[in-house]
Amino acid sequence: MTGKRGLRSYNGHRLVLAGSGVLTRESRLGFDVDAEGLDGTRWTFRCAYRGRRLYLAYDEYGQVVGEFSRPLLFGRTSSLTWYGTDFDFTPSSLLRKDWSLYDGGETEILSVHAHSMIGKHKVSLQRTDAPVGAQNPNGLELFCSWLATRFSLERIRLAGA
Repeated sequence: MTGKRGLRSYNGHRLVLAGSGVLTRESRLGFDVDAEGLDGTRWTFRCAYRGRRLYLAYDEYGQVVGEFSRPLLFGRTSSLTWYGTDFDFTPSSLLRKDWSLYDGGETEILSVHAHSMIGKHKVSLQRTDAPVGAQNPNGLELFCSWLATRFSLERIRLAGA
């Protein structure tokens, strides 16, 4: 079991995940981010509203490579798709600060915790039941980190509204 913490930069625009890559917000008010993996691969993570909140990952050529959707009100979430492979990304706490990523079966391969806005740590990743030496597909940890922090911010916004 290995853990990682995402460290925010001093200005809050960058989130550095050791062993995974970097998330960079495009603007102070926006939630869309540019992601860069350790090998230099780049993605853009954006949200669209088409009757559901649809969270999309685009590769550097503009092709959709990742997708996760949630209903605008209450209901079941869909599976997370990353480069054609389906995963289950489900909340594991009542306040939806903790999320778990499962492979197609019952094996939890990643646990994500979105911290509050206070403090330098923004997100924590914990590799869980994945087989020893198994690697997550490139960029999947970054996408899950962005989703968890995005959901945390949405929850905070709804509480203040």
